[in-house]
Amino acid sequence: MKWYYYILLIVAVACKGKVTITEDEIGYEVFYVHDSYKPFSGKCIVVFRNTRLVKEQFTYRNGVLHGEALAWYKNGKMRRRGYYSKGEISGNWEFWDENGHRTIEAHNKEDGRLISSGKK
Repeated sequence: MKWYYYILLIVAVACKGKVTITEDEIGYEVFYVHDSYKPFSGKCIVVFRNTRLVKEQFTYRNGVLHGEALAWYKNGKMRRRGYYSKGEISGNWEFWDENGHRTIEAHNKEDGRLISSGKK
């Protein structure tokens, strides 16, 4: 692979189709699992540093974000929920405050362009 691809090497236990990493280990390009030359496909769970509390959950297909993306606050309340399509923000996204109140809803085209957004 060429150097301009950011290859995320994970020092984590990899299960079949699922990995868990810390928030410091997540990257924004093609996603690889430690000791693998094949881009990752499956669920990636990101935990807050120094805890095992789940911060985010992403779905990857061939190393690219594709599918549902979820994020939580440290108190366990939902922070955001949305979807990616081939690495681009897609469809409906919802955002909540730390008290669990939905604050914003956004609608995007499959190529990531914003169609509409508004406060709830």
